[in-house]
Amino acid sequence: MGRPHYGRFWWFIFLTFLSIFHGSALVDQNRQIEQSILKDYNKRHRPVKSDSKQMTIPVFLMINHVEKVDELEQTMLLHGLLWATWEDEYLRWEPSKFNNTNMISIESWKIWQPSFALYNR
Repeated sequence: MGRPHYGRFWWFIFLTFLSIFHGSALVDQNRQIEQSILKDYNKRHRPVKSDSKQMTIPVFLMINHVEKVDELEQTMLLHGLLWATWEDEYLRWEPSKFNNTNMISIESWKIWQPSFALYNR
């Protein structure tokens, strides 16, 4: 009969608590950054500091499948992913003030998003 490995058990408990503590510290750090940059943020305004500045928004469409094509109505129903990227001049912070965090995730409904329209030329 082997003897119980209590050392492994306590090591597992230690690592679990360490990961929970470290994970909660990261969540708090992200929350602080989000509160800081969204404090005076207005998602209804285009995110440029000069109104004359143009924004370039690359858009990518990946079509998974075509569900329906109506030739008479000249419409189609597609399923896929639409991916757009842009630079928001108001969503910036100094990483050195936030534990050198240089990227966070923010729910999309909290920030400005471009509106898209598809048209035929």
